[in-house]
Amino acid sequence: MSTFSYDNAILASLILVIILQIIMFFLFYRTSKKRKKNQIHIKKSVDIYTQAFNLSPAYMMIIEGESGKIIDANSCFMDLAGSDVVGKDIHKAVSVDSRTTFASIISGTHILSGTPDEHELSFTPGDSRTFIIRRVLFTVGEKAFMLLQMVDISEKVIYRRRLLELDQLERKRIGQELHDGLGQQLAGILYLSEALIMDYKDKTDPHYKDIKQVISLIKGTIDDVRRISRTYFPVKMKTEGLLFCVNDFATYIRSVFGVNVQVSIKSNDLYENMETAMQLYYITLEAVNNAVRHGKAGAIQIGDRVENSDKIWYIRDNGSGIADDHKKTGIGFEIMRYRAALLKAQLVIDPVNGGGTEVVIRFNNFYGDE
Repeated sequence: MSTFSYDNAILASLILVIILQIIMFFLFYRTSKKRKKNQIHIKKSVDIYTQAFNLSPAYMMIIEGESGKIIDANSCFMDLAGSDVVGKDIHKAVSVDSRTTFASIISGTHILSGTPDEHELSFTPGDSRTFIIRRVLFTVGEKAFMLLQMVDISEKVIYRRRLLELDQLERKRIGQELHDGLGQQLAGILYLSEALIMDYKDKTDPHYKDIKQVISLIKGTIDDVRRISRTYFPVKMKTEGLLFCVNDFATYIRSVFGVNVQVSIKSNDLYENMETAMQLYYITLEAVNNAVRHGKAGAIQIGDRVENSDKIWYIRDNGSGIADDHKKTGIGFEIMRYRAALLKAQLVIDPVNGGGTEVVIRFNNFYGDE
């Protein structure tokens, strides 16, 4: 009886071992199959990423944070910087004249509030292009990496510059037509009216008073035409400078709209350049017109200041402010940004505490590292 029980126990143990082995084999097979499936999925994901990375029309590279070396670059970037760029120090990927700018881009000091801006860089001598650049920081384990994505907008910048040049030529043409065409015709009408009134002997004649009033209106209209002509295209910018033209425009706004416009320009070290002066003038015109016509401002300040080593030109008003969607889609604001980009400056539009808007044109590192 005891032998039978012992044999049964051995048999039961063997059966249990076999069942456990079957279960372990099943679990191993299932795990192995799942692992293989995951490996196939990972490989497929890697292949998709590799193809997307290499075939992207944007210039892309991955930089190791600690060493600062380029550990991977797509075909587009290799065509730009050379096929041997992988393994190089990031700052040696660009030409010598672009290394300071590129270093500040990598460090993030050129990116304001997370918004990518435009940078002019040269990767080969004599081939300068304009890029919009994005930085993405990430970690793998304990190592830090950076993905740099650059989009070439050089053709867009050329088109934009040409568009603004045409705008300036058109403004000049309209300004001259107002001054030389309509202005001269009004001057002729004024001459005839003054000649007509000289024929009146009786100054108590009702028609005499009417003609005097007409003459007064004609003189006022001539003044308005000349002022609009000067505002539309400031012919005295070259001879008198930006400060004179801004003050002249401020006088026009005060006299026509009754808005208190104050001009406070402290230095002239930036505005002697004709293109800079013209673009700042037109940005100021647009900002002031928006403040008066849309913001219903009662007071406007135009001036400059220094923040660290940056030069700031600003237009601040106490109006009702500007809606965020209008700042993003309004054609006037878009043109203002284009003008600022031509000057390699950043344009920011912010609300003012207590009401109003401030338009800021920031010239980064204008005075260098002081």
